[in-house]
Amino acid sequence: MVITPERLQQSLAECAAALSAAAVPFAVAGAFAVAMHGHVRPTRDIEFLVHLSDYDAARRALEGLGYRCTHASDAFAHFERRPLPELPGIVERADLSFSSHEVGRRAIEAAMRQPLRWMHGALPVVPLETLVLIKLSAVSANPSRLQDLVDVRALLWQAAGRLDPSSMREMAAWMGPAVLRLLDEELERATRTVGDQPITYGARGLGL
Repeated sequence: MVITPERLQQSLAECAAALSAAAVPFAVAGAFAVAMHGHVRPTRDIEFLVHLSDYDAARRALEGLGYRCTHASDAFAHFERRPLPELPGIVERADLSFSSHEVGRRAIEAAMRQPLRWMHGALPVVPLETLVLIKLSAVSANPSRLQDLVDVRALLWQAAGRLDPSSMREMAAWMGPAVLRLLDEELERATRTVGDQPITYGARGLGL
C-alpha cells in the first residue's frame, strides 16, 4: 500500500497545525510548495522550512503527532511515522529544512505575512523566488538532483514575466557563486523557452 494524496494533504495540515500551536514560524517547502505555485507533481513526503534555532520546538511538535526523527544534520532533519502498526510498511515522511542565513529568514517572514490559499484555508509557503533558489542550491550541492532542476524550469515557465531577476540574483549571490551561476543559466534558458510547455514527470498526485 502507498500513502494517498488525500493522506498526504491531511498530514500536511496536521503538521502545520502542530507547528503553529508550538509558535514555530515556518513555511511549506518541497513538492507541496511547488504545487501551490502552479506546478503539481507526485510526491511521497512533506517539507517545512524553519529557523535552525527553532529545531527543538519543531521536533517536539512533530513528535507529538507520532513522528520520530531518523536523521538530523545542520541542514535538515528527516522524520517518519507508521500510522498503522498492523501495516509497518506504510511510512509517512516529513522533513524540516533549516534556515540559518538571511535568505531563509526573509522567506519565512514573507510566507507568514502572506499565506497562500490551500484547500479550505491558507498556509505559509516559501515564496516563489526563494523556492527556485533553494532548489538551485540543492542542484549545486548535488547535480544528480534532476527533479529539482525540472521543478525550477517548470516554475520559471509558470511565472514568466512575474519574477524580479535582479532581486533573485541578489539573493543568489548571498547563497554563493555556484547558485548565482545556475540561476543565470536557468533565467537565460527560460527566456529562450517561454511559450513552450516544460517537461514534467506526472501532472497528478497532490490533488491540489
